[in-house]
Amino acid sequence: MTFEEKIDYALLGLYKQTKDGTMLKIKQAFESNNQELAIDELRQIKEIIEAKEFAIFQVEPKGIDFRGQITDKGIAFVETDSFSNQGTSIIDLEQ
Repeated sequence: MTFEEKIDYALLGLYKQTKDGTMLKIKQAFESNNQELAIDELRQIKEIIEAKEFAIFQVEPKGIDFRGQITDKGIAFVETDSFSNQGTSIIDLEQ
């Protein structure tokens, strides 16, 4: 999985599980799908998503994961675009 695909995967997880106001542990979401995510990658993904205002995050108490919730701007992005295949929605990439 490329780094851009990992960003898309994180956004898709946030989209599916947090648009109703709940939060998602990013690293845990990857692990539940048998995907490895190094802590440096996790921080980079969080920083990119947060900088674009696609989600808000909280640091887990031990600092080894981030809980995130998608924003309206993030929802719009997931439904219309992606990092790994610009111009194609992340939802369409999943199908």
